[in-house]
Amino acid sequence: MKKFVPILLLGLAIYACSSSSDDPTPPEETLLAPTVSTTAVTAIEETTAVSGGNITDDGGANIISRGICWSTSANPTTADNITSNGTGTGSFTSNLTGLDANTEYYVRAYATNSEGTAYGEQVSFTTLEEESLSAPTVSTTSITEIGVTTAVSGGSIVTNGGSEIISKGICWSVNPDPTTNDNSTSEGTGDDSFTSNLTELDANTEYYVRAYATNSEGTAYGEQVSFTTLEEVSLTTPTVSTTSITEIGVTTAVSGGSIVTNGGSEIISKGICWSVNPDPTINDNSTSDGTGDDSFISNLTELEASTEYYVRAYATNSEGTSYGEQRTFTTSEVSNANTVYEGDLVFTSQQQIDDFGEEGYIGVNGSITIGNLANGQTDITNLDGLSTIETVASFLTIFANNAPLTQIDGLGDLKTIGGDLTVQFNNSLANLNGFSNLTSIGGKLFISGNNLLANITGLTNVESIGGNIEIVQNDALLNLQGLEKITLVNGILDISNNSALTSVQGLGSVTTVNGDLNLYFNSELSDISALTNLETIAGDFYFFQSYALTEITGFDNLTHIGGLFILRGNDALIEVSGFTLLESLGGIQFDNNNALVSLIGFGNLISIEFGIQVFGNESLSNIDGFKNILTVGSGIYIANTKLTDFSGLSQLDEVGGNFEIDSNSNLTSLTGLLQLDTISGSFLITNNPALENTYGLAIDSIIGDLIIKDNVSLVTLNDFDYLSSISGNLIIEGNESLEVLSTLNNLLLIGGDLIIRGNDLHNNIWAFDRLDRISGNLVIDGNEGLQELGGFTNFKTLEGDLEITNNTSLYDFCSLQLLMNNNFSGTYNVEGNFYNPSQTDIANGLCN
Repeated sequence: MKKFVPILLLGLAIYACSSSSDDPTPPEETLLAPTVSTTAVTAIEETTAVSGGNITDDGGANIISRGICWSTSANPTTADNITSNGTGTGSFTSNLTGLDANTEYYVRAYATNSEGTAYGEQVSFTTLEEESLSAPTVSTTSITEIGVTTAVSGGSIVTNGGSEIISKGICWSVNPDPTTNDNSTSEGTGDDSFTSNLTELDANTEYYVRAYATNSEGTAYGEQVSFTTLEEVSLTTPTVSTTSITEIGVTTAVSGGSIVTNGGSEIISKGICWSVNPDPTINDNSTSDGTGDDSFISNLTELEASTEYYVRAYATNSEGTSYGEQRTFTTSEVSNANTVYEGDLVFTSQQQIDDFGEEGYIGVNGSITIGNLANGQTDITNLDGLSTIETVASFLTIFANNAPLTQIDGLGDLKTIGGDLTVQFNNSLANLNGFSNLTSIGGKLFISGNNLLANITGLTNVESIGGNIEIVQNDALLNLQGLEKITLVNGILDISNNSALTSVQGLGSVTTVNGDLNLYFNSELSDISALTNLETIAGDFYFFQSYALTEITGFDNLTHIGGLFILRGNDALIEVSGFTLLESLGGIQFDNNNALVSLIGFGNLISIEFGIQVFGNESLSNIDGFKNILTVGSGIYIANTKLTDFSGLSQLDEVGGNFEIDSNSNLTSLTGLLQLDTISGSFLITNNPALENTYGLAIDSIIGDLIIKDNVSLVTLNDFDYLSSISGNLIIEGNESLEVLSTLNNLLLIGGDLIIRGNDLHNNIWAFDRLDRISGNLVIDGNEGLQELGGFTNFKTLEGDLEITNNTSLYDFCSLQLLMNNNFSGTYNVEGNFYNPSQTDIANGLCN
């Protein structure tokens, strides 16, 4: 260690010399003004804008103030209007407020340190022109449901004039140009369309109607519409005619009546009354044959033999009872007291029938049951013991596994049956020839479960059947020949589950079915052309699983189907045509007809009361048969593999319920829906894998939801330019190829949620520029390509929650600044995005 001491001493000496008081003082650092740049002006409104600056050099001294200064003169300074945005270097955002509308301003950023104030480059901008308020614009809805003292109209708010609608409704008068000083309705506030009920009108009077809407600027009126109420009909008692007396027996006869006019009021009871004295009334003997305006057939029973009777039809409405013309007849003579059997008969053995035959009765004032359904097979082989019977006042039933019974020739004298005729479960019966003289069945005809029954020609003289005709599960039956004299079916016509039936020959005279027409599960049925004279089906028309039928023709005179027209599971059916005169129809359901190629021949059909459902028809490429339909009262559901467009609905104007376009594998466009402007339910476009765009729409109002979901090839949303409001939810979800939302820019209001989820949106949302309010939640989730939320610039009211999650490229939230500064109070959930600003960040401009 000693050898280092001299060196240490030498160093101390040198240090002492260098530290002497004669050494020079080092120079002081020079301070400068800061360096600052001005940010471009954004979010320009009538009285506000956003700018800011960036301090890149503090000049060697602390920044003690910074902000933006502005003026209507060039080169503004801190002596003009300024913001104060804290201290320090870096970027800052400034909100310019209190501006004048439609005015040019000059802006510079500033920064101040101890050496003075420096300014950034000058930027100029012009505030937006202040929107002037005006009275609203409103349109008047057409007049509908015109009655004697009532009618229905309404209106649509075209624009609110920039101010809230505080009242709206319909006003009317017998003079032109009615105002709210005349008769009027009050339908609340807001911009929604409305419907108004006009009441206490005068009959047979012309009225003038206008919709009105009022805001802070005044009241405006829609176009004037006029209508005339119906002429008041004075109510009277009905007018009824009496049918001639037929089928006169010892104790029975048949008459009836026709309602000529109902007197302006519903027929609540009708029938025949009779007495041994002239001018019978309902206080004498009478029948009760239902209600309504239809003609009726009446069976007179429990009469006395060889007696003159007086007969009148009657009908009752709210004004009273009236009677038809009087007719007389005399019952047949009897040779002894036992000619008519009083009471019901049940035969369960051959011996019982034979014993009864020895009495020589020609009528039964009750019912006859042949067989025993409860105890199975009987030994009955023939009905010869009933050969003298001409009339049965109530029902006749032949049933219960009568295996030995091969024919019913013993009923050869039978002419009338007052109630139902049932022939059921007779396994050996081959024909109905024993009914060759039968002319009238007062109730229904029910033929079922007769395995060997090959024909029903034995019914060839039957002229009237009072109730249903049901011919079901007769495995050997080939056709319906034997019903040629039947023109009216008073109830249901049910031809079903007849496995050998090839045609409906025998129904050629039928013009009216007052119930349902059922043709189903007839697997060999290939010809229905015999129904060519059918004009009216009051109920539903069911056509199920007729596997041999290739075309539906023969309905050239059919004008009305009161209920649904259902075609289902007819695997060989290729074409539906021949409905050229059909004018009214309750609803349509054509489904799972796998060979069906075309629907044609519905040219006169312009409206459908209920809905249209066409789905599961694997070969159906068009629905051209519906080209003249204007309105559908309920919903539409279309789901067919080969359907390519909607040209078959080219005149459709309004849908009263939901419109669902689902799982159409080859649908490439919505061409054909250009006339559709109103959907009163929801509009669903889902699971159409070939659909690339939505060209072909002009809808301006959707009362329910708009759901566009799981269309994997959909690239753009087009032709929603006219849509201004959605009362329910707007859901755009799972469209894997969807890049652009471009035609929702006129949408002002969403009444439910807005959900945009799982779409391949590129960069930005180019829509919703005019959207002001969402009444539900806003959800933007899992849109991987989305970078910005442009398009929500004018969006200021969200009544539900905000959820923006898992959009991995999303970095710009600036278009939500107006929303965040407008007292948004819902749940705020922003996470899983490229940038996840807080609610405060967006409000303060730290939004990207």
